[in-house]
Amino acid sequence: MTINEILESGLLELYVSGAISDSDRQIVETALNKYPSLKTELKEIEDTFLKYAELHSVTAPKNLIKNLNLTDHSSIFGSQKIRNKLIVGFASLLIFALGSTLFYQHLKHREAFESLTKQLDDCKITQSIYDGQIAIYNDLNHQDHKIIQISSSETYPSSDIYFHTNSTTNKNYLQIKSIPNLNNHQRFQLWALVEDLDPIPLNVFEMKDHLIFAVDFVESTKAYAITIEALGGAQKPSMEQLIGVFNLEEI
Repeated sequence: MTINEILESGLLELYVSGAISDSDRQIVETALNKYPSLKTELKEIEDTFLKYAELHSVTAPKNLIKNLNLTDHSSIFGSQKIRNKLIVGFASLLIFALGSTLFYQHLKHREAFESLTKQLDDCKITQSIYDGQIAIYNDLNHQDHKIIQISSSETYPSSDIYFHTNSTTNKNYLQIKSIPNLNNHQRFQLWALVEDLDPIPLNVFEMKDHLIFAVDFVESTKAYAITIEALGGAQKPSMEQLIGVFNLEEI
């Protein structure tokens, strides 16, 4: 145990009171040899015990202690009333020490439980991510799965994006290999291009860790497109910021 763990555990109080197990006594004595500064702390605890006992005992006449043999403690604390008060004082301190130890152990157990709970929650999140990726790869292996490479615009000719679609499962995915950089006030937006209708605004997204991710599926769509829009997306596409188009009729 570290010096702080010893100080916070309440073992020093139990050691002074004598209400300590052999294994804990060994821990304290080992720590006293390893950390000399603990001896000062131990002396302060002993003094506190004695002061507490004195505060709860009967004050002797001034001349009495001078005339007593101090090696005979029964002469000082001889009366039953004084002994009873000393017992109550030491018992109170012992209860406090035991309470401190139990509280410390409870705190450590709670911290360990909270740590394990957080690790479990992290594992669940990681498992959920893996499950989602496995589901995506299963969809990509479906027999009706189709892939279309983007037809890049002249503005962003180096874009390299693939559109995965399945008209049987009604699922679409984007696979990003190369895409323009955004500033903090921009996002990518997907559009459905349906005949005789204005472009339908779909997913607004930014690229982070996922290179393949699900996007909206729209029935009777002839093509999909990606543009760069302001943060939050738009209701009409900015054609000057067109990244490219996925033409489903090429399948």
